[in-house]
Amino acid sequence: MSSEPIPNTDRPFSLSVDWLMSGWILEDPAGASEGPQVENFLIGGGARKALDLEGFEQASGAVWAPDFFPNHIEPFSTEWSHRISRATLLSWLSENFPGSTTVSKVLWRPPLKSSFERAFTRIQTAFREESVKKVVPAVFATGVTATNDRLEWLAHRLRSGLDQTKTTKLRLYGLWSESSGFLGATPEALFTIEGSKISSMAVAGTRTARLVESNAEALIREFENDPKERSEHELVASDIAAVFHSAGAVVERTKTRAEKFGALYHLVTDFIGTTNRVRSIAEWVHDFHPTPALGVSPRDPTFELLRETHALAGEEVARENFGAPFVVKHGDRVDAIVAIRQIRWSTTGKDDRLALTVGSGCGVVPESDPEREWNELSAKRSAVMRLFRLSPEESRPVFWSLEILEKLLAAGVRRFVVCAGARNAPLVVAVEALRNASTEVSETKVIVESFFEERAAAFYALGLSRALREPVAIVTTSGTAAAELLPAIAEADFSAVPLVAITADRPRRLRLSGAPQSIPQNQIFSAFVSHSWDLEEGDAFESVGDVDGPRPSHVNLCLEEPLLADAESAPELLNRAAREILKRVSSTRLEIDGSVMVSADNSLANAALATKLAEPRLVAIVGGLAFDEREAVASFLLGHAIPCLLEGTSGLRGDPRLASLELLSGDRSLQRMCLSGEVEHILRLGGVPTTRVWRDLDDVATITQTLSISKLRFAGLGRGQFIHLPLPGEFSSFLKGATPKIQRASRKNGEQWLREDRAAAEKTEVLLKKRPLSEAGFVRRLSELIPKGSLVYIGNSLPIRWWDLAATRTSSVAVEANRGVNGIDGQISTAFGLAAGSSAKELWVLVGDLTALYDLSAPWALHYGALAKTTLKVRVVVLNNSGGRIFKRVLAKAPGGSAPFENAHTLEFKNWAAMWDLGYARVMNQDELENVGQLRDRAVIEIVPSSDETAEFWAELP
Repeated sequence: MSSEPIPNTDRPFSLSVDWLMSGWILEDPAGASEGPQVENFLIGGGARKALDLEGFEQASGAVWAPDFFPNHIEPFSTEWSHRISRATLLSWLSENFPGSTTVSKVLWRPPLKSSFERAFTRIQTAFREESVKKVVPAVFATGVTATNDRLEWLAHRLRSGLDQTKTTKLRLYGLWSESSGFLGATPEALFTIEGSKISSMAVAGTRTARLVESNAEALIREFENDPKERSEHELVASDIAAVFHSAGAVVERTKTRAEKFGALYHLVTDFIGTTNRVRSIAEWVHDFHPTPALGVSPRDPTFELLRETHALAGEEVARENFGAPFVVKHGDRVDAIVAIRQIRWSTTGKDDRLALTVGSGCGVVPESDPEREWNELSAKRSAVMRLFRLSPEESRPVFWSLEILEKLLAAGVRRFVVCAGARNAPLVVAVEALRNASTEVSETKVIVESFFEERAAAFYALGLSRALREPVAIVTTSGTAAAELLPAIAEADFSAVPLVAITADRPRRLRLSGAPQSIPQNQIFSAFVSHSWDLEEGDAFESVGDVDGPRPSHVNLCLEEPLLADAESAPELLNRAAREILKRVSSTRLEIDGSVMVSADNSLANAALATKLAEPRLVAIVGGLAFDEREAVASFLLGHAIPCLLEGTSGLRGDPRLASLELLSGDRSLQRMCLSGEVEHILRLGGVPTTRVWRDLDDVATITQTLSISKLRFAGLGRGQFIHLPLPGEFSSFLKGATPKIQRASRKNGEQWLREDRAAAEKTEVLLKKRPLSEAGFVRRLSELIPKGSLVYIGNSLPIRWWDLAATRTSSVAVEANRGVNGIDGQISTAFGLAAGSSAKELWVLVGDLTALYDLSAPWALHYGALAKTTLKVRVVVLNNSGGRIFKRVLAKAPGGSAPFENAHTLEFKNWAAMWDLGYARVMNQDELENVGQLRDRAVIEIVPSSDETAEFWAELP
């Protein structure tokens, strides 16, 4: 069989699952750096029926996997072998064994530290008495895992190994039958022979990648020059050089360097030689194995000291092939790797059980410290368990949760809204540890608020994130608790709010098993988030810097039991870890760039806007705007003399600068002008508008053309042009640069519209006085009573329309609403979150009765959240018209009438207010409304409008 990669990767490929009953694999480094399509894996098996390949070169091969303490070596029977690419093999495994590569839950029995210390003491004696310079003891963790399908279990370990080694210098290898086998990813080649060329490598000296990469360049230099590590490494390198010389080979040796192999760094020296001697594979194995990287220096052909230390370490586990040569002959090439970083498995006599073994070794020299060597042994086993997705030897759910939270803190998350449960207990404990630590590390303040109900909590977090303009995390337990976040996540997505959902989950292996609280949470928000991470302990959690972007994100943590054992056994270690995390975050936190960012090329957008501005029959509708966008929009409207409908959430409604341009009569006049064709073009700025006109524009029969300009990622209509300006400051910058300026003279028809609008507005004013007990009349008077500077939150459906039509334009208040998906749930909770993140002294919430019923748990925030510690004055105004009266108008012509849609009721809100210890007033007329100032600072005001006057108001509205 040729050793050259086969270039054609499009040939038909079929491999029977029989391969997983009797097969082997070895990664050939040839072409490994050339991409995933290069055929740099050798696979083979003992049953020719397992192979059906068209156009692939086939050959019988030979495989050796001797015991570490060999008497002789013999090749295993292998009837076929061929080359295959990583991508092709992964594709085949995914097709035949679909689903995620779940972590296999293992009940581990770790090696005993006291036994290792006995072996370490014996080795130190050998250093003093026996002229020994280095010994490599090995210890083993044993365990049991359950699986109903051994082939699927092996396929998933293979998939994980193939996937996780693709960007590393580890070489995947394995040999198995249906009942037993081993699979590993080694950093070390023992030797490679091709013709007269022979190569080898010294691999000795270890650092964890996490330790090195915290300050990579300096720590790599320190590692490469560490006297103990260099001394240990040189023993191995010198031994390998001696093997070459004894074989009569001419050899070249490279400079020793640090290289990363997955989760670990090692010191590496390469040897490349040539020899004319013809020797058997057994002779080469005898000469090279074991180097001092796995054995003793100087060499001991009897293995006596290694056998003794193995026994002293208390290991009843046979060393078998751990550290032994794994050899594959293909064509004229022989590859021998050192079989470390492996899992071994075998059947137990029980159908659904496999016995597992993971070993690790460490190089002990006279300078070695037993504690450091013990930690190295543990790190090596942990790397193997992560690589092949086995549950860790010692589960660390709380400390792992801390690691996840550190990434989120570094990305800007500082506020956590927590709904505690059993499954998210590690997260709850980790967040609390960070909060406590932040009282000592003041540079990074972590604030935690606890809620009992997830839907309200999520909307509270949404409001908080909107107010603070930074990511806020909502933390839940598993099952339907996670599902409760969906409405708030959808609203956050459509409103460009960086809400972060952190959901605890049961292990992936239970997904879709019907086990309690194990719904498929991993993609539950997929339509509404920029990123969704589904993580089990040991998974990499990278690229989280954009959780502060314009969309929500989701982190799903699959947690194994015991959930709190690691924290319960080491509480002070937990607190110290939290403090260290905050110190690291404080020293490396992201600096917010306040400069304006503009897309590289907005020429098409400029042309579209210039065309629209040239149209004389143009009206602007301004939706929700951020505070720092309002000045640019006001200047733009004035500069281009555009008649405009200014919604309350724009912050420009009633702005005296725009008095000559603002449409005052609500949306009916504009609706008529659009339907009649007088208004041919609508320019929408900011958020998606509330006005009914906007919805009418979606009708293809409407001839009015639209252009939307917004930082939101949606046009807001199924038709029309859209300019998306997502970068910070880009929306305002774009409007400021809009040209050409249009003179007022060209807007003569606009002046006519404004005259008609003013006439309609005067009639509306008369009507508001005539019908003071109507819903609109109450909203007008309420708006006059709200003090200047208050934060006003308006619920959806009718209240927000009444506000835009009837509220006074003389009071200066900040108006907010949830207009992303126009839902009525979570409205009061959102208002409380906005208030908690703002500097407002007074909050007024105006909602309908059904909206209030949707959010009865919201006042929890007033008693048990951040608002409990403030003097914020709160007025929750419920406009109780005994059901969804908007449907009385909207669906009046429905078959059978609107009654089925209205949810009519006779409920009152007095007991709700009493439950939450809030003041209460029931208002039936405007005189009673005048007296609400006498209520306690936090109160519910239930307004009961006259249904007759409201109906008459609608009928008489111009």
